[in-house]
Amino acid sequence: MATHLGPEPSYCVGRTLLSKPLAPSQWATCWNYGMHQPVPGWPTQLGYEFGHNMLPVLAVLALIAVVGIFLARR
Repeated sequence: MATHLGPEPSYCVGRTLLSKPLAPSQWATCWNYGMHQPVPGWPTQLGYEFGHNMLPVLAVLALIAVVGIFLARR
């Protein structure tokens, strides 16, 4: 990712869940380089879409189901 900050530090590139934890200053630097942005790839896109688009739909469906169960027991 090209930014006005210069080249991205190596400790920000290719992080996984098994990577060594970053120090707070390193974490802040990676955040500024775009670590918080969604990354390309279908698993990431699927998670992003589910969290931002499907979660409200599922919440409404769950509410309808709970109300339906409540009304059926009356």
